[in-house]
Amino acid sequence: MVPLQRHRRLAGLTQRELAGVAGVSVDTIRAIEGKRQRRPYPGTMRKIAAALAIPIADVIEFADGGNVGEQERETP
Repeated sequence: MVPLQRHRRLAGLTQRELAGVAGVSVDTIRAIEGKRQRRPYPGTMRKIAAALAIPIADVIEFADGGNVGEQERETP
């Protein structure tokens, strides 16, 4: 799984810019990238995935080893 930070950088966005486009706080982006927030809210991850135009499965990191349910595999 590609880390969120890499997706963000490939999109040419700063943490602040991604937060603004996704409609979440910069602290949320930092916490997810820094792995301080292991299971962010699904709605938050959908917003981030939509802002980066990538499948939600590419930005979710689950505590159970990365297993993603079929519902979460859908592109926003």
